[in-house]
Amino acid sequence: MAVQNCLPKFSIILVEDNPADAEMLRVALRQLKADIHITHFESGKEVLKCLEVSHPPGSGKVCDLMLLDLNLPLVSGFDVLQYIRSKEHLRSLPVVVMSGSRNNADISQSLRLGANAYIAKPTELHAIFGAAEQILAMLKRLRETNEYDHSPASLHRTAG
Repeated sequence: MAVQNCLPKFSIILVEDNPADAEMLRVALRQLKADIHITHFESGKEVLKCLEVSHPPGSGKVCDLMLLDLNLPLVSGFDVLQYIRSKEHLRSLPVVVMSGSRNNADISQSLRLGANAYIAKPTELHAIFGAAEQILAMLKRLRETNEYDHSPASLHRTAG
């Protein structure tokens, strides 16, 4: 009898301070029948502590993708992104900024700091499913190509 892999196909770290936004994304990904494990952090400070303690150099891949809000309590998404890109062992972690900001300066700064893509957080409930489809497509593309560099060209920039 063959043993099936009991681990999820993909893993995401979601850094989002709004519990309702986090739950809507979870629901949308479930609706897509996506086999994704989501680890949720409500602040930049929480995720940085986890990365420092649980993922020291040499500890292996952190996750398949990080979804990062910009406007977080205590430590901003910009600061989290800058920290990730400053650490050699975390540099290849794909990071997609998913923020309510549609400000061009925020989008530019996110990409300049090394975000792989920028998704404007949907304001309407039905639009979250489109964002979830984009996220799933990115995960599949990363897995198929084994493309885990941090250059903005490695994923499509999506603002919308």
